Amino acid sequence: MKIGKSEETYLFYIVLSFFVFMMLYKLLHSAPWGDEWVEYTVSQRGIRDGSLYKSIIRTYQPPLYNVLMHFWLKIGKTILWFRLFNVLCGTVSGIFLYKTVYMLTNYRFAIGTLFVLSVTYYWVYCIQECSEYTLMLMFLFLGFYFYIKVNETDNLSTEILFILSCVCAIYSQYGAFFIVVPLLFIHWTKECFVQRWENLKRTSILYLISFIIFAVPLYFFFAKRQIENNAITENSKVVMTLENIKSFPIVFGKLIGYFFNINDRAVLSKFIIIFGIIILSSGITIQVIRSTSWVQKSLSFILLTAYSLFYWLVIFKIYAMVHPDESLGFYSRYAFFFIPVFCVTIPMIIYELRNLVKVCFLKKWITRFFLSCIFASTLVAFPKLLNNWHKSYDREFSEIWVKNAGFNETTYLIGVAKYGFEYYIAQYNCRIMGEVLASDKINLEDLPDSFWIWRTNWGGEMWQQTVDKAFEEGYKVVIYADYGEPGQLAYCTKWK
Repeated sequence: MKIGKSEETYLFYIVLSFFVFMMLYKLLHSAPWGDEWVEYTVSQRGIRDGSLYKSIIRTYQPPLYNVLMHFWLKIGKTILWFRLFNVLCGTVSGIFLYKTVYMLTNYRFAIGTLFVLSVTYYWVYCIQECSEYTLMLMFLFLGFYFYIKVNETDNLSTEILFILSCVCAIYSQYGAFFIVVPLLFIHWTKECFVQRWENLKRTSILYLISFIIFAVPLYFFFAKRQIENNAITENSKVVMTLENIKSFPIVFGKLIGYFFNINDRAVLSKFIIIFGIIILSSGITIQVIRSTSWVQKSLSFILLTAYSLFYWLVIFKIYAMVHPDESLGFYSRYAFFFIPVFCVTIPMIIYELRNLVKVCFLKKWITRFFLSCIFASTLVAFPKLLNNWHKSYDREFSEIWVKNAGFNETTYLIGVAKYGFEYYIAQYNCRIMGEVLASDKINLEDLPDSFWIWRTNWGGEMWQQTVDKAFEEGYKVVIYADYGEPGQLAYCTKWK
């Protein structure tokens, strides 16, 4: 059944509205956690006095997110406003994803892809966490869109927008390298293959200008200094094994499953692995089939290249490292750059696979298999999205603390609790009479007669030590919450 342009437009706005709703749903459910508070405080530091720059070079990320957030937070400093920036970036991403997939396939695939992304667990998680990753994803979505447009129009302004999108993606998060470098490389090599020397000259000049204006300063003023300040690549020797080679196609499917948060479901996880192997092998097949277009070949090449680079750099403990010899592995925020490339290339590969199959009933079974895998994945991910998550409990703790007049007692803030404490307690306008102290002020041999212990996220070792000591000294210990790293709250008082 054919659908007119007006019906397509209405359907697009309906799905886009659902897409935005899922990003906004329970946006404030979880209080910010440690990394978000770091972004919040660092971004408000001064540009003129250099304090923002000094803070950025002590991190692992490029400067664009913190610079943009610096001006964004000048408008408002609430957590809602802080998180709405990512929702704006996510909305732009959704619009350009739809346009990109539409150009590659048809409106049904484009609408379906937008819908699937809206219920993808780690997409919504990424949007609702204040960090640079969503900004990177937006520019990668823009990069894919302008890459396809420049192949269609051969327009100078479109090519400039394509290059700027790639540059901004790298300036947002270094992981964009896995997509941007193959994307820029294959765009340049196309001009060599088709022998359009004027275009090749133009592209080369644009690349050179971009390298001088953007790449050189990024390396010398940021990346080089961040590498010096953060020694995370000192690893034990890793030896390639047969098991590494065997797991190469399996990890690809599990990576897709990771974004839907379904790798804990054994049966469904097996289907996703099969799904991934089919996509991977189909991407290779597209490279050798003459009937496929340059854009289709190049996009599947980018998918294969990005995944190969990612896989082996993680295996050899070069990428996804957080501390020396400590890797987060394949399934972490360091893999978020795959979201745009999966969203663009997987629908394109499925669409092309259907077109290559001439037997009608096989086309139907191919469609049913892929739809079943995607439907089952979204069916599992959706309830988890409705439950949302708790990365910290500072807002809930502030209610308990104020209700029990914690402002009259000594309070020890452990881990990164001081950020949430300062933000949420300020909303109660209560006068704090007791001392509020950091964990390094805890003297286990001379504890106050009564005190609160409030712990949030990492660096919370003193919480358990203090609670144990209070029990040992005969204190009455009321543990209001013990969620582990996301948050722990206790009140200790001597028996009278």
